[in-house]
Amino acid sequence: MRRRTLPVACVLGLALCCPSYAGQPTTITVRVVDGRNGKPYAHFPVRIFFYKLKDRNGFKSLAEARANDAGTAIMKTDAKGEVTFKLPVPLPEQLDINPTPYACGSGIFDTRAVLDRGVVGENGCRGELRKMNVKFQATQGRVIIFAAPIGFWEGVFH
Repeated sequence: MRRRTLPVACVLGLALCCPSYAGQPTTITVRVVDGRNGKPYAHFPVRIFFYKLKDRNGFKSLAEARANDAGTAIMKTDAKGEVTFKLPVPLPEQLDINPTPYACGSGIFDTRAVLDRGVVGENGCRGELRKMNVKFQATQGRVIIFAAPIGFWEGVFH
């Protein structure tokens, strides 16, 4: 009897002590914040691209970008300005999160960084929030990105 319980206990202990992202469905939560005033954007469309490899220097062609595409998802935020995406398996190396059409800051993030500690995007929006130097903090599995309506001329030259 004792010989059977020891291997089972060891396997169970390893499973509990060594979490892995590989075989289980993993989710991330994206919070879209108005970059001008810090309020959440409710019922706002968010598009996320999953890339197999990191594009440290940018993809050299559209064909190269498509070859690294691991999927795309589009969803709307809830009343709190949040949306939860299920990540594909195997995990993509990089996430490109785009709150269309009002993004004002980079939305390209390392998947491992998002899952391990959470990431706050850069606030490139014009407004009082940038001047006040307000700090946002994300937790594991969460991304905070900033958005604001863009004017006609900003849209033309963006």
